Amino acid sequence: MSFSSRLKSELCQAKVEGRVAKNALLAGVVFSIGREEDDVISVGTEASDVVKLVLKLVKSGFGRDVVLSADENSPFSKKKIYEIRFKKSEKLEHEVLRKISPDNAMYEFEDSVDYFIRGVFLGVGSVTNPTRGYHLEFPFKEAWRADCIHKILTYHYELSNKVLPRKNSYVCYLKGAENIANFLTIIGSVSTFFEFEDARVLKQVTNNINRIMNCDIANINKITDAAKVQMEAIHLLKEAGVLRKIGDKYVEIAELRLEYPELSIGGLAEFTDPPITKSGCNHRFNKIMEEARKIKGEQSN
Repeated sequence: MSFSSRLKSELCQAKVEGRVAKNALLAGVVFSIGREEDDVISVGTEASDVVKLVLKLVKSGFGRDVVLSADENSPFSKKKIYEIRFKKSEKLEHEVLRKISPDNAMYEFEDSVDYFIRGVFLGVGSVTNPTRGYHLEFPFKEAWRADCIHKILTYHYELSNKVLPRKNSYVCYLKGAENIANFLTIIGSVSTFFEFEDARVLKQVTNNINRIMNCDIANINKITDAAKVQMEAIHLLKEAGVLRKIGDKYVEIAELRLEYPELSIGGLAEFTDPPITKSGCNHRFNKIMEEARKIKGEQSN
């Protein structure tokens, strides 16, 4: 079962108190995947949990006779498309359908907008598994519906989101871990929210470990490259009989470098007798490099 499917299953089983909240939840589903044909409303979905929820909401709230049918989605798929059909009534029109018209959908759910958005997500929403990325979207066939959800998420919840045309649809989408985590809280997710947060934390820890390892590898490469250059200079001074002429302290650091090619400048500084600072160690190597350049210059002439 996908992350989106687990989330929808959890939301469908969540307890909803009060007729206003239940009507808002039904309105969200009908807003997103409902079709109105004369005096009949039809809702089509692949999610069996959503089907059960809609049946429950329609029967308990409006006492409507509901017709449920299921058709194979395609000969190559085991999924079924469920279609629920129920007749309109004055009560349904007043408490649900009127509120999801283009003129009213933005303003009719002030006290129950969390449930309306939950219903919309149950209808068309999808969210990427957090182990792979952070992306949540609502695709609609009509631009005004995507724009409506965009405005609710923006002005009511202050969630960053955008609307993007895609083929024959319009997609309202959110990106970013914190953005999506806030959305999951809004629609009432609990267990899936914690699953999301666990994956998010694990991903952050893994990224931090990789960043540290990459940094360590880069530092090791830097130390190795510097040590190679220093040892070449030391060998050059030894062959030219210059190393001992420039002083015992330079001989000491040169011998330490040849013995410990993997150590950093700071590490070598701790092995001197007496120990010196990193700056002091750098000064000695700068002198060695300077003398090596002089020899190279004489050799080239």
